[in-house]
Amino acid sequence: MSFDSTICALATPGHGAIAVIRVSGPNAIGITQGIFQAATPGRQLANQAPNTIHFGTIHKGDELIDGVLVSLFKAPRS
Repeated sequence: MSFDSTICALATPGHGAIAVIRVSGPNAIGITQGIFQAATPGRQLANQAPNTIHFGTIHKGDELIDGVLVSLFKAPRS
């Protein structure tokens, strides 16, 4: 793996109904934005301040998957 890679990994141990999924790397915000719909219409993750949390939903195409909170951290403090 290089520092140019974008990775996704489960960050919570064990089994449960709630999980933390970490997406890190240069394309993390773009990938997340591709499946995330903010509760506030028109809000784009790339335009948000670092160290903020955003409520919305995750979609696969037109299918609603679940409600989520996205914690946004930007390099180099991520």
